[in-house]
Amino acid sequence: MSNQSTIVINTYRSLAKLVRRLPEKQQTGALKQIRDGYRKHADETSSEKIADLIQEAVGEAAATAAAQETKQSGVTRWVYRSSGEKDADGKPIMRKSSRV
Repeated sequence: MSNQSTIVINTYRSLAKLVRRLPEKQQTGALKQIRDGYRKHADETSSEKIADLIQEAVGEAAATAAAQETKQSGVTRWVYRSSGEKDADGKPIMRKSSRV
């Protein structure tokens, strides 16, 4: 197997792993898009064209991963602790104390 074939296969595997990080609803479509793209260009022999296709795939994957991380970074978690005070029913009053 040539060096270029190895690069193509490894890029496909990396893209498939990135797809698994997407929400389940998006995984099927994204994986189908990757497979279709690879099948469409399966007969490509030009080294330059293959290199361009790999760069394009990696660029799109990086953009998708960055967009996904941006969506997930807006989560804020708080720790609630009992202040030692009790409400009218005798239950502890919980106060927001800090970010995690």
